[in-house]
Amino acid sequence: MTRCGHWQKAASSETWKRRLGKMSRLTINPLDLGDAVVDQSMSMEKKGIGVPWKAKLLCYYIEGAEKKILVDSGVSDQEHADRWHAETNCRINPGQSMVALEKIGVKPEEIDLILLTHLHWDHAYNLDKYKNAEICVAKEELAYALMPLPPHYFYYEHWNIGLTPWFTKSIQRMKTIDLVSQKIVDQVAMIPTPGHTPGSMSVVVETENGPYVICGDAVMTQENLTGNPARHTAYTMTGNFMDYQATWRSIALISEIVKADKTRVLATHDPAALSKLRYPD
Repeated sequence: MTRCGHWQKAASSETWKRRLGKMSRLTINPLDLGDAVVDQSMSMEKKGIGVPWKAKLLCYYIEGAEKKILVDSGVSDQEHADRWHAETNCRINPGQSMVALEKIGVKPEEIDLILLTHLHWDHAYNLDKYKNAEICVAKEELAYALMPLPPHYFYYEHWNIGLTPWFTKSIQRMKTIDLVSQKIVDQVAMIPTPGHTPGSMSVVVETENGPYVICGDAVMTQENLTGNPARHTAYTMTGNFMDYQATWRSIALISEIVKADKTRVLATHDPAALSKLRYPD
């Protein structure tokens, strides 16, 4: 893995090709794991307070790279979610990410790399099911997940609520990486997009149609990339963050990479990501 430099300067497709290596045809497959019903203000700050929002539960498979890559490994099973995360009103598809992958012809044991945007329970479960995969996560994210503030115990299923964090079973296979932009394989890089959590990262995939950003919860929906000119804002803030300034800057970085083409931003909870079977189609 090599550092990529300052990603905000990646202004053209040719620049991306030089940074990421020889171009191959890469595609991104969104994997539908179910949905959750939460307050709409979780997706956009102070908007839709009291209005139910049907959020998706997604992860992504990158096809055509030199390694088989899964971005995030998905959510827990239904029984566990009902007991420990009832407030999310989850409806989780049986088999989670493993079955979703098999539907597109990929077996869990074939996955070479899992790139984790962060370690929340709805993003990084089932790591033990991918026994041959190396797992990449930011050092800052793992450190915080092991010692979070009390309001975040449930997000990480901390020992202090009577659970053992699920990701600790796979910690020996984790490669902790610096919170900097870095190439993972040709045409695939991870970039720092903290704010939602201290160590959140996004995955940039260079395709024939330009870069796509798989952003975890750095952006909750594509609408976060639409601003309010009357308020002199280029973006709409998410409603679920730890660090306001870091989140805002992460949204700005993602927007710069996709050149404000919000259709190339693939978030974990955005129903719009399922408008296509793969990207680019």
